[in-house]
Amino acid sequence: MTLTQIYTNISSKDIYRQRVLGGVLGGASLLDSKPLKQLIAHHITPAFLDRIAAQHRAGRRLLVMTTQLDAERGVIWDMGAIAASASSQRLALFRQVLLASSSIPGAFPPVLIDMTGRGRSFAEMHVDGGTVSGFFTLPRSMLLAEAAASRAPAGGAIYVVYNGRLDAQFDVTKPKTFSILSRALSTVLGEADRTNVADLRSFAHEQKIGFTVCSIQRPTARDDAPLFDTTHMRELYAMGEQEAVSAAGCLANSHDTTPAGLP
Repeated sequence: MTLTQIYTNISSKDIYRQRVLGGVLGGASLLDSKPLKQLIAHHITPAFLDRIAAQHRAGRRLLVMTTQLDAERGVIWDMGAIAASASSQRLALFRQVLLASSSIPGAFPPVLIDMTGRGRSFAEMHVDGGTVSGFFTLPRSMLLAEAAASRAPAGGAIYVVYNGRLDAQFDVTKPKTFSILSRALSTVLGEADRTNVADLRSFAHEQKIGFTVCSIQRPTARDDAPLFDTTHMRELYAMGEQEAVSAAGCLANSHDTTPAGLP
């Protein structure tokens, strides 16, 4: 299975190359994401796009979010519509959006996507959608009380698969500049994600639809492993498989709310 192979076999060298000095001296990032760009190009082929397009025409939707830095807003891309378009640039744009959605600001370079508007051509700077939201389920406007006046279809449900541990975790922070900055950033992002989950839970309750969050529930032996540590990623993958087949698994013990009256 391609997803299994990608998640359990890639390492940091397949994602980035370090260029810390260049980034510190005025470059766009501390890391070079060319390996990731090549990985995306290897898997996102014209034939793969045709398969996405076929599912789009069948009514399924694949949405990806990036952050447009100049405008300070999230951008939701309909990847199925891109794949199904007749544009000669559909493959390049599809790959660009995936790369941008993975480009952590400062760590990876931003992706410039060519746009046209009001008779002008320009390049928008896009980075990881996590800059404005740790995960995407619904546009923010739909979560507002005014927008919630229109009811969701009966029997609907929201499922969030959260890539990490959602609860706040205790860890002793070293009294060093980068350690403090890193811990502060993770605290800000974690709290933002918990707020997003609370907003979604409230929305689901108001709409009388199911809501389930599936996240990592317990620590692993290598939680302090560096990014893209293959051994740790295989451990997490095995944990996910165990949770998926267990009656007491992730969905059974998730942070969930099911309004009264729903099965």
